[in-house]
Amino acid sequence: MLDVLRASSTMLAMFQAGARELRLAESPEAALTVADGRREAFWVCGEQGGHKVEGFDYGNSPAEVSDADLSGRDVVFVTSNGTSALRAVVDAPLVLVGSPRNEVAVVRHAVREAATRGCNVLILCAGDQGGYGVSLEDACFAGMLVERFVKLSPRLVPSEQADGDPEALALDDSAIVAHRLFRSYLGPNSNGHATSETLMTMFAEARNGRRLPLDGFGADLEYCAEVDVTTAVPHLEVRDGVLTVVVQSSGDARQPD
Repeated sequence: MLDVLRASSTMLAMFQAGARELRLAESPEAALTVADGRREAFWVCGEQGGHKVEGFDYGNSPAEVSDADLSGRDVVFVTSNGTSALRAVVDAPLVLVGSPRNEVAVVRHAVREAATRGCNVLILCAGDQGGYGVSLEDACFAGMLVERFVKLSPRLVPSEQADGDPEALALDDSAIVAHRLFRSYLGPNSNGHATSETLMTMFAEARNGRRLPLDGFGADLEYCAEVDVTTAVPHLEVRDGVLTVVVQSSGDARQPD
């Protein structure tokens, strides 16, 4: 699952800030209910309509959260699109959270798990308007992930030739569309690699990318545009009946392959 602006990066920032796990709430009201009378045990974070909800400790700004100290309490998190998308795929065998910041790590992990489990990989864009609208940044980053899958695959084949061949990579039409969209933003000498500048150019054309600076969140764009700076891979679990995001693995900043 990816929500480029901004939930995916915010979740990564929360773990960087010391969060142990992120409990996903169905709504802002539900998030406040979880912490009612126990605020010393919870950080309540998230947004509605792009802005921090009244009564929350933090919003959905990764730049803000990265400077916070979220240790010592559990985090309750809810956003307009990202957490709803996670809830929609809870029954999948494995759900990972991807961002430009962990692009290489999340693809490598997905490839490994898909081979072990004998299943396909679905890239889910959180999108806009509760998942009913397309967001340019999510579609473009989906194509960036497809580019990484192609680079890691020994053989790319048409979808009708992929059955029974676990070493083959087949793209459906939506993956091809996303891949071509991503490559349209690359320069002639990019060799398929996107930089922060590439993503910032794309953000400037995206509705959310134009809106965030107007709302005072320009620093979030730069944070979300950083490429392959962490090996942390958040994934979704159900713990005691509660949808929870935890970190699969972590490591130091690294350079793209």
